Amino acid sequence: MPGAPSAKRGAVPVLSWAGIKASAPRVQQRRSPLHGWGVYALEDIEPERFIMEYVGELIGNRMADLRETLYDQDGTGTMYLFRLDATQVVDATRVGGQARYINHSCDPNCYTKVQMGPDGRKHITIVAKTHIPRGSELCYDYLMELEPEGEAMPCHCGAKNCRGRMN
Repeated sequence: MPGAPSAKRGAVPVLSWAGIKASAPRVQQRRSPLHGWGVYALEDIEPERFIMEYVGELIGNRMADLRETLYDQDGTGTMYLFRLDATQVVDATRVGGQARYINHSCDPNCYTKVQMGPDGRKHITIVAKTHIPRGSELCYDYLMELEPEGEAMPCHCGAKNCRGRMN
């Protein structure tokens, strides 16, 4: 799209943490009844096991705000912007891995954890919260910031404790 920020422009670092991927469980991306695509366990996953890293383009708050506006305008949506800390956001919209397809649930079997990597940078990791049986869809609570009630993002996760909204 003309005028849109590009993941290939500039010297913006793209996160990658190859060293820990060797011990990650096998997973598969496929269609999900929750929302479009999902990620599924191809083997049993024990609690607290590292599953994968949420990777994408590392950008600042101003660029994240600009992209949020652009993605809303072009219909892309902003579900792949993940806040790393107070000043940085990981944008997996155009440059990202399988973790961007992990769906939200109000009763998740995974959680996210920011960890310092061997490269001295912060990394967003996806970790098993509970025992995840083979074939189960991986989900975590997006913990999105609350917005005015009129701007609620509806949740259709189907969990018994579903809040009805993701924010």
